[in-house]
Amino acid sequence: MSLSVAASALAGVSFAWCLASYADLLSIEWRRDVGARYGFAMAAAAVVAFVLAHVSLPIQPSAVAALPLLAYAVLIYLKHHVFDQTPSPSEREGERIEFFRITGLTVVAYGALFGMVVGFITAQPASDAFLTLTTVAVAVGALAQNVLSRALKRYLPFGWVEKAMLVLLVVGFLAVLFAPPAFHVGICLVLVALLVCFDLADLSALTALASTDRARSVRYLARGRLSIPLGLAAGIALEAAVRAVDPGPAGTFPTALASAALGLLLVLALVAVFVPVKDNTVAEVVTHHRSADSLFELRCAEVSDRFKLSARESQVLVYLARGRNAEYIGNRLCISTYTAKAHIYHIYRKMGVNAQAELMDIVEQCEVPLV
Repeated sequence: MSLSVAASALAGVSFAWCLASYADLLSIEWRRDVGARYGFAMAAAAVVAFVLAHVSLPIQPSAVAALPLLAYAVLIYLKHHVFDQTPSPSEREGERIEFFRITGLTVVAYGALFGMVVGFITAQPASDAFLTLTTVAVAVGALAQNVLSRALKRYLPFGWVEKAMLVLLVVGFLAVLFAPPAFHVGICLVLVALLVCFDLADLSALTALASTDRARSVRYLARGRLSIPLGLAAGIALEAAVRAVDPGPAGTFPTALASAALGLLLVLALVAVFVPVKDNTVAEVVTHHRSADSLFELRCAEVSDRFKLSARESQVLVYLARGRNAEYIGNRLCISTYTAKAHIYHIYRKMGVNAQAELMDIVEQCEVPLV
């Protein structure tokens, strides 16, 4: 018991440490990759949780304590070695961010719908087979988010996710209402996968919002992440109340609960009809193509391709071509000045120049096809 308490305390401190550092870890390219990365992380977490559920003392509490520490180490490594650390979207030339806050009440409503399902799932008899199926459902939902993000190669606007989820939930609860009782658990496991996908989309949207104002990023994330848990709590409480009044056959989703869910979905459908989709979208990029900036970027891209610069060197080239020094470049790309100087040296060597003025001349004189 003392070992478990100590492990839980250490895990809590470690997770707090991760949260406190989260603002500095939001330098990822959120528009394209954040949903995919969150999806993969959730799928991996489901597998790890499944494994930990099947190990005994003292391995289990030690692993629980080690996980957040390892998570922090991985995040730090990814920040410095893997993530494409471009400036935040609001700092990019030629782009303007328009924000539409997540409609908190609609997210709470979705959370309540999923809470009914979660309450039903947790009330089922525990077994190794059922735990395995639940883990698979979570992993499938997470990987679905990963696949969607990678397939579209961009940030998924949360308003569109809400509307797609509306249709899927209507189908799911109608299936629960009319399908034989033997299929209820399976249908609810599919809805659990949808919950994971929806939750990751919500987290990705909040990351998009927080990444544009890193000074208040933790506040945005903490406040935004309250909506779904509040809804889940309400849905779980409603499921427990309905089951207390009318227990019904074991493994059967209550008809009254499915009817209530469909009624709530009807309300959400009316909201979706009368509220423009962008009102439920966290962030969309509106690009204003200014001829000078667009031509400059095309020239930099052409030079990068011509001299076979790496992705990071291409980013450094843009700043060099604007006359920036190593210290400035290091600050903007969240790397050390020494690393920036190393990139500059490699760029000079590949381009065969000895001074920044020569590099700027090459970019300025580069001819690109204008379409």
